[in-house]
Amino acid sequence: MFFVIQRTDWKDIAAPKNIPDTCYDEYGMSLIAILVDVASNKLLNSTSRWNHIVLPTSGAADTLFENWQQLNTIVGMNIESICKNECKVIKDRHEKLITNTNKEVEKILTGIKIITHEVIPTECRDYLTEVNIPNSVKKIGSFAFQDCQKLTSVSIPDSVNHIASYAFRFCRNLTSINIPNSIKIIEDDAFSECNSLTSINIPDSIKILKEKTFCYCESLTSINIPDSVKIIEDDVFTGCKNLISINIPDSVKSIGTTAFYGCENLTSIKIPNSIKNIGAGAFAKCQKLTS
Repeated sequence: MFFVIQRTDWKDIAAPKNIPDTCYDEYGMSLIAILVDVASNKLLNSTSRWNHIVLPTSGAADTLFENWQQLNTIVGMNIESICKNECKVIKDRHEKLITNTNKEVEKILTGIKIITHEVIPTECRDYLTEVNIPNSVKKIGSFAFQDCQKLTSVSIPDSVNHIASYAFRFCRNLTSINIPNSIKIIEDDAFSECNSLTSINIPDSIKILKEKTFCYCESLTSINIPDSVKIIEDDVFTGCKNLISINIPDSVKSIGTTAFYGCENLTSIKIPNSIKNIGAGAFAKCQKLTS
């Protein structure tokens, strides 16, 4: 048995995966977001007062949103196929996402604390070129901007303290990104295969460079490692073939396995006396390394 209590002041709901038919029929709520794994054709059939919904990437039923007069924002897959009858506004919204992507994404991000992968509409990822992340955001979540192939610049405010795994992976045209000192954690693969990044600032709040953080950033020519960094984990700079020189500060104690593997244009590197461990193959395939 599943109960929904009638409330008008709720702003967000996270629903369980299995919900019976017509569970959400007309309870007078005006929700900002609901995340559901939908399987039922009637699940959200006539909850006409809700105005914003976020769907998972898995299947939404064809008749999911038949009579949603006030629904004006939807995030998810197959937008046109699931909106019928009174949902013309959703199709209009879909067109705006395509033609005015940057502004529409900024509107979507306004008020959000964590940017998850689901927040950025799938149809926007092929058109997004720049992002000014609003001050409400505290964390850029895993896969948040992954595969935004046309994204060239990102502005991150001081409110953000965490960049999660794969957040910007495969953003192959990203040339500019500011990472503020408010960032305490950058997780593994966060910027992997950002092929157009030529330089990047690592804030002095970072203590560990996580695995594969900048791997295969093939245009990266220089990078500044601050004195706060104590550990360079495995594969951090693997495949950064245009990296010419790097200065490792005295604060670093450990360099991981294949950390600089394949940095074929690296000609010099300073290894301080503070280093206690250098992993296997840390500088393998660095053919031009002479000092």
